[in-house]
Amino acid sequence: MYNLILVDDEPIVLKGIQAVFKLEDFGFHLVKTYTNPLQALGELGDTAPDLIITDVKMPQMDGLQFSSEVKKQLPDTEIVILSGHDNFAFAQAAMRLGAGDYLLKPIKKKDFEKMLENAHGRLARRDSEKKHREALDETTRLNFSILRNRFFERLLNEGSLESRELRMLYDQLGFHFENAAFVLIKFVIYEITVNDDYMSTVEGIISEISEMFSGHASIEEFYTDEYLYFFIYDFRQVIFQEDALRGQIAEYTALKMRRGIRLLTGISDMYKGIDQILRAVTECDEEILTSGRHNQTNKTAIRSLYAGNSDLHIPYSDIEALFIGISSHNLPKIKDMVSSIYHLPAVTLYRDFGLSITLLILIKMCHLQNKYLQNQENPPKVFITQEMISINYLAAHYSSAGALQGFIYDMATRLSELLQRQENSAPSKIILSAIGYIDEHYHENINLSDVAGKIFISKNYLCDLFKKELNVTFIDYVTNLRIEKAKQLLSQSDMKMYEISEAVGYNDYAYFSQIFKRHTGVTLSEYRKKH
Repeated sequence: MYNLILVDDEPIVLKGIQAVFKLEDFGFHLVKTYTNPLQALGELGDTAPDLIITDVKMPQMDGLQFSSEVKKQLPDTEIVILSGHDNFAFAQAAMRLGAGDYLLKPIKKKDFEKMLENAHGRLARRDSEKKHREALDETTRLNFSILRNRFFERLLNEGSLESRELRMLYDQLGFHFENAAFVLIKFVIYEITVNDDYMSTVEGIISEISEMFSGHASIEEFYTDEYLYFFIYDFRQVIFQEDALRGQIAEYTALKMRRGIRLLTGISDMYKGIDQILRAVTECDEEILTSGRHNQTNKTAIRSLYAGNSDLHIPYSDIEALFIGISSHNLPKIKDMVSSIYHLPAVTLYRDFGLSITLLILIKMCHLQNKYLQNQENPPKVFITQEMISINYLAAHYSSAGALQGFIYDMATRLSELLQRQENSAPSKIILSAIGYIDEHYHENINLSDVAGKIFISKNYLCDLFKKELNVTFIDYVTNLRIEKAKQLLSQSDMKMYEISEAVGYNDYAYFSQIFKRHTGVTLSEYRKKH
């Protein structure tokens, strides 16, 4: 039932409407009638009408002014105007003020009943749309981290916002950093081991780094199951102090190390504009792989890739195709892409440019190699060594573009063979086994290694399957599962908040509270009150 009030300075009209029409049959509950519109306005908070039927001509306030004041307080309320004047100007004014209908006196029964049906229909649509918006908002909140991760994952592949789909996602997420100056921080998280809950540890790092820059800059975190990134921009200080930032992060990682958590870290220089994101990522990767040993020399080489020379450009599509060939063990494609990449322009700088391209590809290859060698029972010998991740090493050992091409082709084929030796079980069956285990153990200190070990595959292969089969990270899957279980306990039990936190796997209630609010948009207590 929708609430209805009637406003007319003629009591006989009010009594007539009640006598002739069974308002409940049309889905309306008559809350109150008024002969004075000022009194009706004063009691809107108490009557909370969904529909108001009001006369136009009244001594205290005309119906049009009354309707205007109602809309200021209750913009979603339906209003129907009654008038004894067949004046088109009155009707136009009423519609401009948001009236849903306009009826002439004397009221015809058929017209009035049709008006009630139409008003009920508009209210029902209003409620349906409101529920849809609320559901959409909740879905967006629940999936914001997933969508943000998806956005940055694509950005790291494409390097700019040129594609229509990526631009739409950027706008949908409400981002405003396209032209901002930024610094990128990257943590390796797939190697960390903790005694406490792994998920809480990752969330704790996110909260602590965000708090570190609170009030000093804006920050967007995004992650895979292997890496955690912080995109820091909109610095409040006019002069950015790089040494101070690096000092803060070094102090933070040292503190974590004392607590038994080893974090490998890479920090980029400051860049301006999101189209510089790949440059920043490459710097982070190079610093992680070499511990900064070749930092300045390598940075100079990497920067040459981004020079303004129109003859020199990074062959992104060919590099991406090369790694697709490596992952799919497509040797002809590997050969073609390596050949295409090293088809360098005939300019004086071509050799140095070739060294820089080789360094970029080698950094990506080394990450992939280390990912798949880790935690294997009998890992083969590392063939891309940290010594190679140096522009000086490459220049000393490979004196021509042809030599660089042969070197990268050799590394690519060996890397492809390494990936080919991974598990050949049916992916969907593996994922079902993983999900089954997670559903039974989500409330325990669970991480990717635990699940992979229980179903007898490598954690890196399982990480890839989560991305390919479910289009989500392992971290997001477990977090969303825990949030949904917490919702059930909040609405269906009288357990205390800290008990619910422990029941769904979070030993630290403070982190659980933060996670729940970030994913649902409301606090634990607010959710319980609503449900």
